[in-house]
Amino acid sequence: MKIFQKGKNSMEKQMDIEYTELDSSYNTLAKALANLIKQHTKTQKKIQEIKQQLEVIYNRLEIYIKNEFYDTYCYKKQVFILDKDKIIFYKQSDMDKAKEAYEDYIDEEDDFDKEFEDMYNLDFMDIDQIEEEDSNTYRKMVDFLKKELKKPLYEKDINPRQIKTMNKIISSSLHIKEKYNYAQQKLSDLEADYTDCLNEILQQLTEDEKYNFNYDKDELVSVRDEKTMTWHLIFYPRANTDTLNKLLN
Repeated sequence: MKIFQKGKNSMEKQMDIEYTELDSSYNTLAKALANLIKQHTKTQKKIQEIKQQLEVIYNRLEIYIKNEFYDTYCYKKQVFILDKDKIIFYKQSDMDKAKEAYEDYIDEEDDFDKEFEDMYNLDFMDIDQIEEEDSNTYRKMVDFLKKELKKPLYEKDINPRQIKTMNKIISSSLHIKEKYNYAQQKLSDLEADYTDCLNEILQQLTEDEKYNFNYDKDELVSVRDEKTMTWHLIFYPRANTDTLNKLLN
């Protein structure tokens, strides 16, 4: 199913494709469907913008770590733990397995906490922030992961100045990551709302004896009348979809 936000009158002038316009009882649903598509498109665009912001932050962190600690560090391949006065590096794939093991361990203990999820959303840990909230939980987690991961790729001493700089970068990335998670959840909600709205339309069409709509052969779209600014639903044979795409896009 597709939504085309072009005027119906201009569409009629541009093409010679036979279509059926549904009556005004479908107009509210037509508008709802079009709005959902518009919001979905905007949200997808916003997610791409946020991903670019995250990429900038990750690159900044990578450059800093290369200069200060580990000259072959790559945030896409490696992850680190801040452990007291040490920064310890591991393979990303090994850390993923260790994280799964820790989640199982926490589930068994029935003591899973939000701090763990927050820390691993970005695959690195802000020890100052976590210690303020629950240093015992953090210490327990670090000890478990170090035991699970065994030999690290590399480790080096880290001083208070370096920790402060890294925490500043991490804090910025956490803020952007929160926006990213919110946008992703909104996208998921919009997709669910779109499915519900579409199902409502299809249910009404199934019960409406005025129209001979075939789900397998027809394309259902929402169009706007440029004169009245009213949204309408139309359907047409799916074989004409390519032609309509070229005319309306």
